[in-house]
Amino acid sequence: MMYAVVYLVLEAGQVTGRGLFTVIRENCSRWLLYFFLVTAVVENVIEAGADLGGMAAALNVIVPIPISGMVAILGVSVLSLQLWNYTLLRSIFRWLAIALLAYLGSAFLSKPELLPVLKGTFIPTIHFNKRVLCHAGGSHRNYAFRVPVFVAVESGCRRRHLDGTPTIDRAASERRRKN
Repeated sequence: MMYAVVYLVLEAGQVTGRGLFTVIRENCSRWLLYFFLVTAVVENVIEAGADLGGMAAALNVIVPIPISGMVAILGVSVLSLQLWNYTLLRSIFRWLAIALLAYLGSAFLSKPELLPVLKGTFIPTIHFNKRVLCHAGGSHRNYAFRVPVFVAVESGCRRRHLDGTPTIDRAASERRRKN
């Protein structure tokens, strides 16, 4: 479902040459636009706070600073890197993403039994208990507005590939808008 939403928003951005909120502004009423904007901003603020809290809790395992203080330090650090040295922040996140490959290595180094791993991978099990349902609701909330907003910003603002070529044909985009 999430992939389909991202794909459709991306296609709409490529066809129109505009972001999601620009398309909503041009084709829907103002109150609907403002509702989506406010909802997206509130969700992103809550999500950023939850992410900072998770990072602070993880760092608290090795650095004995209270979590609330660590949240403040991390928030100021990330914000200052975004404002003044985004290339460094991008490099840090790139290396952290590569570090996620350690999960793959740990899966092989732990030497799990092959049959239960394959069974758990390919045969789904569904449990209807409080823990599973709360997790499913939280996972759905995270992507309800965040992904379309991110794709809308990306498709609406980044108009060139890394090599400098345009992402969409401007003349073709203008023809589509007129039709």
